[in-house]
Amino acid sequence: MSEITQIGPLGDEAKVGKLRDKDKLAKEQEKADITAVMETASGRRFISWLLRQCELGSVAFYETDRISNFILGHQNVGHKVVAELRRNCLDMVRLMEDEERSWQTTQQ
Repeated sequence: MSEITQIGPLGDEAKVGKLRDKDKLAKEQEKADITAVMETASGRRFISWLLRQCELGSVAFYETDRISNFILGHQNVGHKVVAELRRNCLDMVRLMEDEERSWQTTQQ
Protein backbone atom coordinates (compact mmCIF):
# COMPACT_ATOMS: atom_id res chain seq x y z
CA MET A 1 0.00 0.00 0.00
CA SER A 2 1.12 3.53 -0.64
CA GLU A 3 1.90 5.87 2.21
CA ILE A 4 -0.41 8.83 2.69
CA THR A 5 1.51 12.01 3.36
CA GLN A 6 -0.22 14.79 5.19
CA ILE A 7 0.68 18.24 3.99
CA GLY A 8 0.03 21.11 6.30
CA PRO A 9 0.74 22.04 9.89
CA LEU A 10 0.83 18.40 11.00
CA GLY A 11 2.88 17.13 8.05
CA ASP A 12 6.56 16.25 8.11
CA GLU A 13 8.48 19.19 6.63
CA ALA A 14 11.07 16.91 5.00
CA LYS A 15 8.31 14.98 3.22
CA VAL A 16 6.64 18.22 2.13
CA GLY A 17 9.95 19.50 0.78
CA LYS A 18 10.52 16.28 -1.16
CA LEU A 19 7.03 16.50 -2.66
CA ARG A 20 7.68 20.10 -3.69
CA ASP A 21 10.99 19.05 -5.26
CA LYS A 22 9.26 16.23 -7.16
CA ASP A 23 6.57 18.63 -8.37
CA LYS A 24 9.21 21.13 -9.47
CA LEU A 25 11.16 18.42 -11.29
CA ALA A 26 8.00 17.15 -12.99
CA LYS A 27 7.16 20.67 -14.20
CA GLU A 28 10.71 21.17 -15.46
CA GLN A 29 10.51 17.85 -17.32
CA GLU A 30 7.17 18.84 -18.89
CA LYS A 31 8.69 22.11 -20.07
CA ALA A 32 11.71 20.30 -21.52
CA ASP A 33 9.44 17.79 -23.29
CA ILE A 34 7.20 20.49 -24.78
CA THR A 35 10.22 22.47 -25.91
CA ALA A 36 11.81 19.38 -27.49
CA VAL A 37 8.65 18.69 -29.50
CA MET A 38 8.28 22.31 -30.58
CA GLU A 39 11.93 22.64 -31.62
CA THR A 40 11.39 20.37 -34.62
CA ALA A 41 9.32 21.13 -37.71
CA SER A 42 7.65 17.73 -37.50
CA GLY A 43 6.79 18.34 -33.83
CA ARG A 44 5.23 21.70 -34.67
CA ARG A 45 3.23 20.10 -37.51
CA PHE A 46 1.97 17.44 -35.13
CA ILE A 47 0.94 19.98 -32.48
CA SER A 48 -0.75 22.08 -35.17
CA TRP A 49 -2.66 19.00 -36.34
CA LEU A 50 -3.58 18.13 -32.75
CA LEU A 51 -4.97 21.62 -32.15
CA ARG A 52 -7.04 21.42 -35.36
CA GLN A 53 -8.55 18.18 -34.01
CA CYS A 54 -9.59 20.10 -30.88
CA GLU A 55 -11.89 22.30 -32.98
CA LEU A 56 -10.95 25.49 -31.12
CA GLY A 57 -12.48 27.75 -33.76
CA SER A 58 -15.76 25.91 -34.15
CA VAL A 59 -19.14 26.40 -32.56
CA ALA A 60 -19.51 24.16 -29.54
CA PHE A 61 -23.27 24.17 -29.12
CA TYR A 62 -25.35 21.81 -31.23
CA GLU A 63 -28.86 20.38 -31.19
CA THR A 64 -28.07 17.89 -28.43
CA ASP A 65 -26.19 18.22 -25.17
CA ARG A 66 -24.18 15.10 -25.97
CA ILE A 67 -22.68 16.59 -29.11
CA SER A 68 -22.10 19.93 -27.41
CA ASN A 69 -20.35 18.28 -24.47
CA PHE A 70 -18.23 16.18 -26.81
CA ILE A 71 -17.04 19.27 -28.73
CA LEU A 72 -16.51 21.21 -25.49
CA GLY A 73 -14.31 18.36 -24.24
CA HIS A 74 -12.15 18.59 -27.36
CA GLN A 75 -11.91 22.34 -26.97
CA ASN A 76 -10.99 22.08 -23.30
CA VAL A 77 -8.03 19.86 -24.14
CA GLY A 78 -7.01 22.27 -26.90
CA HIS A 79 -7.12 25.26 -24.55
CA LYS A 80 -4.96 23.43 -22.02
CA VAL A 81 -2.40 22.52 -24.70
CA VAL A 82 -2.31 26.09 -26.01
CA ALA A 83 -1.85 27.48 -22.48
CA GLU A 84 1.10 25.15 -21.82
CA LEU A 85 2.67 25.97 -25.17
CA ARG A 86 2.38 29.71 -24.58
CA ARG A 87 3.71 29.38 -21.04
CA ASN A 88 6.73 27.33 -22.07
CA CYS A 89 7.72 28.30 -25.62
CA LEU A 90 5.82 31.30 -26.96
CA ASP A 91 8.39 32.02 -29.67
CA MET A 92 7.97 28.52 -31.09
CA VAL A 93 4.17 28.87 -30.99
CA ARG A 94 4.50 31.97 -33.17
CA LEU A 95 6.79 30.07 -35.52
CA MET A 96 4.27 27.21 -35.69
CA GLU A 97 1.47 29.67 -36.52
CA ASP A 98 3.61 31.27 -39.27
CA GLU A 99 4.42 27.84 -40.70
CA GLU A 100 0.74 26.87 -40.63
CA ARG A 101 -0.25 30.04 -42.53
CA SER A 102 2.53 29.44 -45.04
CA TRP A 103 1.48 25.81 -45.54
CA GLN A 104 -2.18 26.82 -46.03
CA THR A 105 -1.16 29.44 -48.62
CA THR A 106 0.81 26.88 -50.66
CA GLN A 107 -2.10 24.40 -50.53
CA GLN A 108 -4.59 26.81 -52.13
